[in-house]
Amino acid sequence: MPKTIILHIGTHKTGTTSIQYSLMNNSNLLQKYSIRYVPLNRYRNILEDLAQEQIDLGKFQKFACDPLSALLLSAERLSGKLATYNDNLFQELINLKKISEHFDFNIKVLCYLRKQDSYLESAYMQQLKWGYENTFSNFLKEKENFQDWLMFYESLRSIFDENNLVVKPFEKEFLYQNDVVEDFWKELGIDLQNKILFKAPEKNQSYGFSGIELTRRLNKFTTKPQKESLTKHLEAIKHQDRLETLFTREEHDRLIDRYQQSNQKLSKLLRVSEPAFELLPKTTYFQKHNYSSVFENEIYWKLLSELYFAPDIKVSIFDRIQKPYKYRHFLANKLILKLELLRVLNK
Repeated sequence: MPKTIILHIGTHKTGTTSIQYSLMNNSNLLQKYSIRYVPLNRYRNILEDLAQEQIDLGKFQKFACDPLSALLLSAERLSGKLATYNDNLFQELINLKKISEHFDFNIKVLCYLRKQDSYLESAYMQQLKWGYENTFSNFLKEKENFQDWLMFYESLRSIFDENNLVVKPFEKEFLYQNDVVEDFWKELGIDLQNKILFKAPEKNQSYGFSGIELTRRLNKFTTKPQKESLTKHLEAIKHQDRLETLFTREEHDRLIDRYQQSNQKLSKLLRVSEPAFELLPKTTYFQKHNYSSVFENEIYWKLLSELYFAPDIKVSIFDRIQKPYKYRHFLANKLILKLELLRVLNK
């Protein structure tokens, strides 16, 4: 019976880390179903070698002799290359297909796609936590060449047999048990009933606007450990000023104009209902004046005061304020500290 390479092309912000966490912590269960999961750090070189003109067949000879019938590879970085039409990735995938033909392997590709507006907002939040300092509007300008999912799918289809492609919308109503990890295991053909499944701990990914702006403005002053503490602190807070969207109406309209038609075509190709990828108008949109009015928001200052007293953060911005020890007691000197923070944060 031919062996199978299961390739999970984890597009960004579609639960790839959670999927990989569950695979790593359930390797014994996978092996019971004759699937060998090779963690990223062990096969990174394999993928890089595939980009070369000369293919090293020896690295896959070991799998050809493996008693297990399937090799599972999962890599988020593949989607980024495919999204930018990176030639190396196309060479990797083409060579992977050649290897499968040489050894008579089957290839199955698994991929989840997220609506462009939801993806961009989630990606922006992740970038903020890594130290990004620009506004969401500037972030959108940097992502002007963001991938059309129809073109993304066509790229995959040009290499692999369409019958071996499993491409699904990253929307709860289209996922088994409304969960991407559960859905992924189901696609592997594994029934998780009465079986232990270790999932990555869930995090509160959504900040209110005050938390977003505070993070963005403090990023220029904080070290990496401080950023990590800041993220941990803000993720533990129940935010009271969450926005429906970070898009202005004009920005969202441009996104709809650019991708709606191709998204509809993709839905038909994948035989899913159009709402799977439909970009819907929002009830309320972000207003540009929110950037300046955030300083009038009591939630913003409440967050800032909590950070000021958080011992594991000790945000360096407070050391930049003139006469910092004079304003040590934030609540007692709120107005003075506000004026100083306004001056520093607006630089």
